[in-house]
Amino acid sequence: MRVFVVGTGRCGTCTFYQACKPFRNYTVSHESKNRSDLVGNWNFTDNHIEIASNLTIGLPFLIEKYPSALWVRLKRNKEECVKSLVKEVPQAMKYFAWQWWYLSELDQLDLKQISSTFYDYCEELYKKFLPEDSLFYDIETLKITGMIFVIELMQM
Repeated sequence: MRVFVVGTGRCGTCTFYQACKPFRNYTVSHESKNRSDLVGNWNFTDNHIEIASNLTIGLPFLIEKYPSALWVRLKRNKEECVKSLVKEVPQAMKYFAWQWWYLSELDQLDLKQISSTFYDYCEELYKKFLPEDSLFYDIETLKITGMIFVIELMQM
């Protein structure tokens, strides 16, 4: 079984990765695919857990390629996530703006607005593409419910 863990970024993927690292029955990676890799070239072995926000851009492709995969979605309160995106990954947010809006005046952009739009964009992708049986954890409860998931996965 393949497990894909997605989120907007700044939503608990690193914490989830740390919890899964000791697994012996799965290989575990955090953001193993470079953003410059073509999504169509992404391959994941069986019994692998891939935890990455950049999986979001490949949702339709990955769902079609791995229909029996388990999907886990991590979510953080929008206001806290946006604040963290602005602070921790401003270059990624500028790149997002450039990709989608073809803006040339990147230094004049409102990073908070870009990050908020990015968050909303990811949420819409999750609603549209994630299978109905996907698991969902918000960062506020991840330490409790996420650990239950981790324990259950270790026993599979």
